[in-house]
Amino acid sequence: MQTFKINKELSAICRSERTRYGFRHLATLMRNGYEITSAKACYYNRTWECYEYQTVLGDLKDRAVKNGSITAKEALTMHKKTVGANGWRKEDAEETARQFGAVAMVAKMGDVIAKTPKEANEWKQRMLKAGLSGLQMPDDWDSLPEETKTERLNKIIEELKNG
Repeated sequence: MQTFKINKELSAICRSERTRYGFRHLATLMRNGYEITSAKACYYNRTWECYEYQTVLGDLKDRAVKNGSITAKEALTMHKKTVGANGWRKEDAEETARQFGAVAMVAKMGDVIAKTPKEANEWKQRMLKAGLSGLQMPDDWDSLPEETKTERLNKIIEELKNG
């Protein structure tokens, strides 16, 4: 069993179990000691993972983002904490940072090509959703003023640029 401390509130608990045909990895995401979501990855032979629990942690993060249990910022933090804790190869971490940077660059182009703040925000939102699978906007997103949307989208872009 291995526990990954994401932040003050979040932690991911991973464990392995033997099965009739192989083994499986189970992961549970906890917020303040309460389970908020879980994931499972079954293996019948060897695993290709760069580090133990890579697949199940990725699935756990995606599930949590899709069901709204964690924010995009928490998902980025979760990614950084689980990758770093497992000694993921430096090259893999650099590639992920480059991919995040590319998504940020394309999203930020909305400021250059759009004629209005609304068009820029729509561009940024589309590009972030395309580049970050599972990204969902808050339920009240459409009712927010454009200034608030701009501020929030720019914060996400800044986080991506910082790797």
